[in-house]
This record gives sequence, C-alpha cells and structure tokens, in this order.
Amino acid sequence: MSYDLHAFPVPAGMSAAEYVESDAYEALDDAAPTPEEREAMERAAAALHAVDPSAERFEDADFIELVTHDAIQVNVYARSAAINVPYWYEGAEADAVMERVFAYARVISETLGYAVWDPQTGAVVEPGAGGHADAAEIMGDITGRMGEIV
Repeated sequence: MSYDLHAFPVPAGMSAAEYVESDAYEALDDAAPTPEEREAMERAAAALHAVDPSAERFEDADFIELVTHDAIQVNVYARSAAINVPYWYEGAEADAVMERVFAYARVISETLGYAVWDPQTGAVVEPGAGGHADAAEIMGDITGRMGEIV
C-alpha cells in the first residue's frame, strides 16, 4: 500500500475534481508518447532527478520511472504522472519524506503543467503552498491503522 499522488492535464472548462469523476479520466490513455511528449517526459525526468540525484532511473518507450533509496516511485507517462510512497513512515520521518514528495509534485506541476491530485483527500495539491504536513499526518494515521490490523 502506498500514499499516492496523481498528475494530469485538466481539460479546459473542467476542474480537476470534475475531471477525476469523468469518464475521460477513467479512459486516460498512456499509450506510446509522441516525439514531443517524449521530449517533455525527458525534461520532467531530468528536473525530478535533480531533486534526488541518487534516484535510480528505469525506462522504456512508454514511461520513465525514478525510484529513490527510500522507496519513493515517480512515474512519468506521455499524458500523466504518479508519485507513490510506502506507508511505513511515521512522525518526523514521514514529514521529511512527504516534503520531498511535494518537491516532486512541484516539479511535475511546473515542468508539465499538470494538476496534482491527492486521491486520499480528494483535492488538488498545491505543491508550492506546503501541505506536506497534512499529507504526512494522513500517512501516519493510515500507518497506525495498518499496524492495528496486523
């Protein structure tokens, strides 16, 4: 299980929330990128890698993935992106990890022009406005509940 952020371009005339609820979002196509889309993916990947130069890069024709030493995964596709962080972080460590996750979200927003959606809260993330403490609290709460189940 992971704490996830989804990123995508929002069609004109729709809010991110409306788009996520639409059939168009469900049909979001991550088919092979055009040359222009691949160029944008490469720019985004380079900027994401600058956040953590030790992250490992994996790729194929359809995606670029960065995986950090602390298991954060950042995936860039032709028409979307995603950030996944495992639920095993708590307290100050969760806050530090989420701060970096929000740095990745800011890069995706700035380089690709995508809205960043937090499905855990059902809201758009404003990566430059903070909010990582709220995300860390949610992650810590879920981690705690998972521990109760085991």
